[in-house]
Amino acid sequence: EARQLRELAEELGGWQPATIPTRCIDLYVHNKLVAWFYDAEGPARDARIEFEVGRAGVWISERDILHDARLSEWHEAVLQARNCGASRADFPPCDHDMSRAAPAGPGGLHPL
Repeated sequence: EARQLRELAEELGGWQPATIPTRCIDLYVHNKLVAWFYDAEGPARDARIEFEVGRAGVWISERDILHDARLSEWHEAVLQARNCGASRADFPPCDHDMSRAAPAGPGGLHPL
């Protein structure tokens, strides 16, 4: 818990959430765990946040972020998993249940 708060303070110029962030998504790249993502209340829009030299922050709504070209593919996978209620995100995206899926028909279509 202390590490999480320390990392947030480092990344956000001293700002920390009122409550401890909760682990919500594990990101796997080619089936290897590479990152943990946490959920917490963010800073207020008028909070003073200092970024590293050469960096800047942008306020963007959760609704709009998935359509923003600046969003990395990794972060997109994590947000998509979060929107689906999953606790695991995979990059590149994959379907862990494909081994149980029906064989594809003509043109690669799966029967319903």
